[in-house]
Amino acid sequence: MTRVRQALAKETKLPKSEKFSLLEPVLSHHSKPLIIAKRLAMGKSLRHEVSFSEQGTYVPPKNRIDPIEILKVQASQRINSLIPIRYARMLQSPFAFYRGGAAIMAQDLANQASTNITVQLCGDMHVSNFGLFGTAEHQLVFGINDFDETLPGSWEWDMKRLVSSAVIACQTLGGGEALCKKLVYRISSEYQKRMAEYAHMPYIQLAQQFIGEKDIRKHFNKTHQKTLDEYLKVTKGQSNLQVLQKLTTLVGKNRKIINKPPLIEHFNGNFDGVPMADLVKKALINYSTTLLVDRKVLFSR
Repeated sequence: MTRVRQALAKETKLPKSEKFSLLEPVLSHHSKPLIIAKRLAMGKSLRHEVSFSEQGTYVPPKNRIDPIEILKVQASQRINSLIPIRYARMLQSPFAFYRGGAAIMAQDLANQASTNITVQLCGDMHVSNFGLFGTAEHQLVFGINDFDETLPGSWEWDMKRLVSSAVIACQTLGGGEALCKKLVYRISSEYQKRMAEYAHMPYIQLAQQFIGEKDIRKHFNKTHQKTLDEYLKVTKGQSNLQVLQKLTTLVGKNRKIINKPPLIEHFNGNFDGVPMADLVKKALINYSTTLLVDRKVLFSR
């Protein structure tokens, strides 16, 4: 943060002693355009420390950790019987390996030049982690649907993970270099455009932004509208009840999980000395504390 403040003060000719309150951008985000101008100046000043070319060039360090060793470390914390299945899936294609190798890329990114502008990252932002899903307000939206690896980090790490996945996916599907470059440019330019728009929005308006069905249709020509209609129809028909029927069977008046080893099996033992049933109950109680009041009442029913 000190580095960012120094860069900001240098670019905007502000005294180094000026204090930037953490609440300042929140309370004055829309009412003071000067705050936005300061942020833009800060970003431009960081280009002197981390250039565009440095951001676009990957230079493996001499002490780079062997990717296989990274996978081995991860495997030590996984269920042994499922590790071969995971590796078999990763071997299906370069893109499958890329999806399963998030830790490998994280290690590579950590050793490269960075802006050190820290945000809450998705953590694994590749193209297959985007999709259509229904919101609590019963709207069909497009967005990131996997946040189980979120963590603080430099903002560009998510972008590099995303555009790299687009290139590998394109290559896997038979796309050439020209199409790959076009994808990278389109993703990057769209991100830049949206960030410029969002920077001038009040936070309350920004929080209500989403990509809905109408927005999705704008990006499909008439030739592909029928394909989109079919996909949307299938997506709208999906629900948690379908998943329940797929994974369970009715035994008497109760639902019971269907055993499909080795991927789906009952676990009736202890985990670190605690019965699994007690762990599930505790997890549900902890989950309820994260809900808003109205959702908590509904959940309690």
